[in-house]
Amino acid sequence: MTNRMENIDAPLDGAWLQARLAGCTVGHTVIGLATVDSTMTVAAELARDPTVRSGTVVVAEEQRAGRGRRGRSWHAAPGRALLVSFVLKPPHLKLPPTHVPMAAGVALLEAVTAVVPQTAARCLLKWPNDLLIGAEPARAEKVAGLLAESVWHGDGTPAALVLGIGVNVNQTRDELPPGVAAGSLRLAAGHPVDRALLLEHLCRRLAVWLDAAPEAVQAGWRARLATLGQAVAVYDNGPGAAPSLRGRAVDVGDDGALVVMDAAGRLHHIYAADVTLRAEPAADGA
Repeated sequence: MTNRMENIDAPLDGAWLQARLAGCTVGHTVIGLATVDSTMTVAAELARDPTVRSGTVVVAEEQRAGRGRRGRSWHAAPGRALLVSFVLKPPHLKLPPTHVPMAAGVALLEAVTAVVPQTAARCLLKWPNDLLIGAEPARAEKVAGLLAESVWHGDGTPAALVLGIGVNVNQTRDELPPGVAAGSLRLAAGHPVDRALLLEHLCRRLAVWLDAAPEAVQAGWRARLATLGQAVAVYDNGPGAAPSLRGRAVDVGDDGALVVMDAAGRLHHIYAADVTLRAEPAADGA
């Protein structure tokens, strides 16, 4: 690994990164911004431009309206997180759309463990798109999330896919939202982490996994998915409501659905819901 450490109070070094990735299919073009509503919005506009190459990266120091799954926001102190979106067009769209987040999740985990090797035994993927760090899945802290959205031309034809990733990199404990299980790479490593170096590794690993066969992507994702085997609670209307299902995560389908077995042995395929890991099964045996 390159021995390099950025000044964590300085903007991410996009010029260094772009020079490093000049020959890579992802990251050859880096658009660095100070403050935006969302890197996803900027990347979506770029995706509609036929002159913008696939693999273009949009990265920002701060987002005013960063987006997560199911309409949630992603907040981070300025300059402390990696806030990045990727413009993906052919040839980066060989995979089925359901497999792109899988490929991104594996690439992100590999990038994190390469840059912060202390996390290798504690870095976990949680269905469908979170990266956690912790000794036990049910008590691990979320450090990253990702979101994939299709982009359409005005005539309704597909233009591209935009992949957004947010990583808590250099936040201290008091810079993280209270009352939630959130962490950062800095806290896990015990020292600041170079965001540009992390993004370099992420671009390189993403280029590899986007070019892999669908079955290899799913197998790689499944092997790293800490949700499997865990007691879970499923919330159709968000964690603030009562769970719609309690059970144990037993498998994932070819389409990425989480398969949950309830207390009666019935299998449920979950496509879009909040799923939390629970340290102990419920009293009803779920």
